[in-house]
Amino acid sequence: MGLFKQAIFGIFSVLTYTYIRKCTTSDLPVNFGGSWEPEFQDVADVFRKNVESGKEKGGAFAVNYKGRPVIDVWGGYADAESYRPWTENTTTVAFSCTKGVAAILIVKMMELGIISPKSVVKDYWPEFAVNGKDNITVEMLMSHQAGLVYLDTPLSLREYIDDRAKWLRTLADQSPAWPPGSQFGYHSLTFGMYVDELIQRADPRHRDTATIFQDLIGRPFGIDFGMNTPQCEFGRSARLVTKSKLQLLIDSLSFPRYLVPMFQIITQPNTLMAKSIVPIIEYAQDTKTLNNPTVREVTISSASGTGTARGLARLYGIIANGGSVGGDSLLSRDSIKNLSTPIIFGKDTVFITGEETSFGPGTFYRKNPKGQDAVGHTGHGGQVAIGDEANALGIAYLTNHLSINGIGDDPRYVDLEKALYRVIDRLQTRT
Repeated sequence: MGLFKQAIFGIFSVLTYTYIRKCTTSDLPVNFGGSWEPEFQDVADVFRKNVESGKEKGGAFAVNYKGRPVIDVWGGYADAESYRPWTENTTTVAFSCTKGVAAILIVKMMELGIISPKSVVKDYWPEFAVNGKDNITVEMLMSHQAGLVYLDTPLSLREYIDDRAKWLRTLADQSPAWPPGSQFGYHSLTFGMYVDELIQRADPRHRDTATIFQDLIGRPFGIDFGMNTPQCEFGRSARLVTKSKLQLLIDSLSFPRYLVPMFQIITQPNTLMAKSIVPIIEYAQDTKTLNNPTVREVTISSASGTGTARGLARLYGIIANGGSVGGDSLLSRDSIKNLSTPIIFGKDTVFITGEETSFGPGTFYRKNPKGQDAVGHTGHGGQVAIGDEANALGIAYLTNHLSINGIGDDPRYVDLEKALYRVIDRLQTRT
């Protein structure tokens, strides 16, 4: 019997070792590429080391400084299962970084006189003015004050395609979770569902968000980013590698700010946090559904944006350097000030972390390593896209290997950010 137990233990040990080794190592060759200015060699070296160590399994990092690209690096694999390496033109889903791009688009529309922040939403969408929503302003909706955090009847992206009448009726009929304007809480998915309809109804030509973004910003300014993934673009997009809710809960032990939200999502389905992530059935099931090209073609400006880190760094680099490039104005100085000015500040009543949060017109604010404000948006999985006007920086990090991190605290990004600002400090000391 003793020999039998030893044999079982031996087999278990071998299987355990094999599993751990499979999860932590790769037989794939190291893939790293890109370009950078000599002064930013240290930052490129950090990214390369992350790739070589396996810490970065697939991603890209780009920086624009004083109006020019200074770092554009990528590495790992867009799809390890098919041995498809990450390349210069690989795209991936930006998740909530999409909210920041939607904010830029709406502020552009405000600048053009298409939409007004103080107008009530019902001015553009009359059917919206029911069940306590008649006084919700555009500004309230953009700054997560509307109370439209969840839907009593979750919707499927298939209904967006096949039954738009039901989709719109469900959004319009929803009652707020609190009196609009009385508090704020992060509208994780519903933000884009409502904002996209507002954009299309406000536009005189009734273009959808993906189209008007390309018309006003994407094509004119050479931004390699879109508010969805057209099927013709799907071939260059990275395959998302996701984790289960249980795995994310375990990961939250290393990042305590996520522990309460993840606990609520898994065990308390009636909390605002849990209800906020289920309005779209496909997103609630598993983000692996975003590897479906049909799903990816639907624009939901909470999470569906897809592009390169280079494209997002260029977008925020233009904004961080006055708003113009080559004599063409993306945003005026006043519009940039609008983006950069918080509307609401305090404790988020949905994403409960105990920390103070501030939101602008769809924008999110975080401190850079110098303690200065940077504006833009971060996203689920580790994604970051921000503009740092104080230091003339546009910064973007994108990955297809999604972590629990969602507010710029992913260790892969933090490594790069620290190295970047050490270089910026050196350059600023010389001048």
